[in-house]
Amino acid sequence: MLADVQQAQRDGRLGFLVGAGLSAAVGLPGWNAFNTALCDHAFSRHSPDSGGSPAGRRELSRAYLDQLQGQSLVAVDLIRRRTGSDFHVVVRQALYERKELQKFEPTEVHHALCRMAVEAQPPFPCVHTTNYDDLLELALSSVAGRRAAPVHHGRRHWSDGPRVVHLHGYFPFDPPPAAQKARLARDLILSDLDYSRLSNDHGAWTNRELLALLDSRSVLIVGMSLTDPNVRRLFAYLSDRPRNANDGPQHYVVLLHHQAEGESPQASEAAHLLDEDEHDFWKARGVKILRLQSWDRLNYLLRRIRFPDAIWDRRHRELRIAWARHTYGAAPFGDAALQALGTDALARQAGLGGRLELNLFLPLLDGSYRRAFSSIPGRASEAPRPFVPQHDRGVIPEVEAALTLGQPIHRNEVKGATPPPGQPPFGTWYKSLVSVPFFDDAAGGIPVAVIQLCSSEKQLRDELDAARLAQLKDYLREVVRQTCALMRTARPAPRPSDDRRLQKRREADQPS
Repeated sequence: MLADVQQAQRDGRLGFLVGAGLSAAVGLPGWNAFNTALCDHAFSRHSPDSGGSPAGRRELSRAYLDQLQGQSLVAVDLIRRRTGSDFHVVVRQALYERKELQKFEPTEVHHALCRMAVEAQPPFPCVHTTNYDDLLELALSSVAGRRAAPVHHGRRHWSDGPRVVHLHGYFPFDPPPAAQKARLARDLILSDLDYSRLSNDHGAWTNRELLALLDSRSVLIVGMSLTDPNVRRLFAYLSDRPRNANDGPQHYVVLLHHQAEGESPQASEAAHLLDEDEHDFWKARGVKILRLQSWDRLNYLLRRIRFPDAIWDRRHRELRIAWARHTYGAAPFGDAALQALGTDALARQAGLGGRLELNLFLPLLDGSYRRAFSSIPGRASEAPRPFVPQHDRGVIPEVEAALTLGQPIHRNEVKGATPPPGQPPFGTWYKSLVSVPFFDDAAGGIPVAVIQLCSSEKQLRDELDAARLAQLKDYLREVVRQTCALMRTARPAPRPSDDRRLQKRREADQPS
């Protein structure tokens, strides 16, 4: 099945439909959390006890939803009526004023999907989404090198440039003028009445756009569980139309394997049966399921669609060299002053206990990697740990796995590992490792560097729940950014002799 998606991408036949799962990775709410937050903020502004405590208002909104017996789509209609002209304020609060949202910027997966759209032949720099936010616009603008335009019900103008089609409405992070915010909020598809109107109007703009996409391209659906009622209805409509056996494009959706809730044999069997039943149900509607064990593997799946294994090592080498040349060039990693800067940048607290060491592995201009800097003075010079990554083997397994898979790699009980030839042994105090990749977003979320945290704590992984791991990843990636920025400022200017040699070479290249 993966080969079919790869071929559709190479042929320029692949379209993209993105759901809320991609936005959730940066801290935006899923469907249920969004509806709950709408109620919270609505009652904070428009309820008899609006002067009460935040905890009391949250309890009121939970009780309100309980009264509706889980009919959250109906709740949105009622909240719209209650808040009136303030509805756009409540929408913004529910979407963006959240403690989970530390910073509003696209992930490597946003960039990977957008790069795939830009690289299509013929070019089709377009992504469709049911999301309201503008994360995809930011990513598509980055990889396309020009501003991506949002297309939605209130702005249907098409252009030849990069664009994001918001099928269920558009509500960007940076607030537009108040009148425009109110109109955008009114146009959002998010309530029971909104979906009823769509189901009764096949000619609605949203339905026309989605049907045109599904009828003209093989579509890769990402971040969507296929529970959206309008999307399900349109797939059913397409599959029920009279057609030849092989008529119409094949579609693909990325879903997680269902996990057993509990340890009983019945729980495991139920998860297995649900995987099977979903597979058969959607196959009959022209949709094949690509299963993942965890969302961490999503970027790896997209990379394999874009670069089959047979060409990955060569293309990765080209991309990491281009990133290194642009970021720091031929940096003299052996220079004592530069090493001191790197050690100072890495020698900071990561908020974890025990003895810690941070190591930054960077690509060189010949395509190889080395430990460029360490938080321990002199460590990177004494043991640079050089290697050339290959997807089917590893000299420093956890670092190379992070580069290949594009996800954090954990390793406990570090014993018996063999260092690269001619290198001193690994630290005997290492008890656990976390290797976090750093991505070249403009290249499409390609992992180009790895920062590794070595700890004396055996159970480091047990200390890192999902929230703390997300914080650690952000911290380590920010360390990479700061270290590379230091390298750019410390990069020496070309010497006059270099300029003269370059001028002679240019003169020699001129035609006589």
